Amino acid sequence: DFVTAWPNLVEQSPPDGARWVSPRTPLTLRLDAPLDAALIERALRITPPVDGVLSAAPDGAGQLISFVPRDGWAYGTSYRVELVEPAGSGLGAPPPGRWSFEVG
Repeated sequence: DFVTAWPNLVEQSPPDGARWVSPRTPLTLRLDAPLDAALIERALRITPPVDGVLSAAPDGAGQLISFVPRDGWAYGTSYRVELVEPAGSGLGAPPPGRWSFEVG
């Protein structure tokens, strides 16, 4: 079953401020409760934008979200990641959380 409010973001990788991240490193989010993967896909904002594949898997009582960029992260680029409220979701604003990492 899915929750009707935002779960807490327990962990993310790469962590905030990470440098020298490999272009093939997946972006992972660990939530303390499951959430519909389609909502997560709409809520995940990566700047600059990058195409990729998002997957979700149970993780105990929570959920592990993985995003793998289709052609890898661009070398020498800084990425900002945040969760935003998907329009029409009824979930309200997600918990605060914005982080960045640099691909090296």
